[in-house]
Amino acid sequence: MKIVWILLAVLLVGLLVFSLLRRTAFAPAPKEGPNLPPLPKVPAGGADHGLETTYVVTSIKGHHDERVIARGLDKRGTAIAAVRTDGVLLDRRRAPTLFIPTAKLDGVRTTSSLVIVQWTHGGYELETGVRMRNDAERDRLRDRVTALIENQGV
Repeated sequence: MKIVWILLAVLLVGLLVFSLLRRTAFAPAPKEGPNLPPLPKVPAGGADHGLETTYVVTSIKGHHDERVIARGLDKRGTAIAAVRTDGVLLDRRRAPTLFIPTAKLDGVRTTSSLVIVQWTHGGYELETGVRMRNDAERDRLRDRVTALIENQGV
């Protein structure tokens, strides 16, 4: 019985060492995106009722493997997405709030479950992806951002 406990302890230590090595030495480092200037401040003002979403990541447009690590934009998690008259607000839990002013919005597109907002900041073209719970919410968010972009010049 003593041998079983010793083998179990050795196995657990081995799994712990393997887990630590996998997360550090063997894991590929993410490609870092640009070092952005400070993000736009969230202006005072109301917003519509936001949609619960999962913030996925912000990356360089066309280079999805180059995640923007600056300003906490690589932190995945739950968020509330609200389209306001002055921009798109992503109120992220346990991460800084992201506000994209209307003037910085370039476009919006969707995939099967993502809404990808295209915008510029600090001379970089960026894409921010959020995962919606269902198709109706995905389409609603896309349509509201599209309307915001189209009404910029009005």
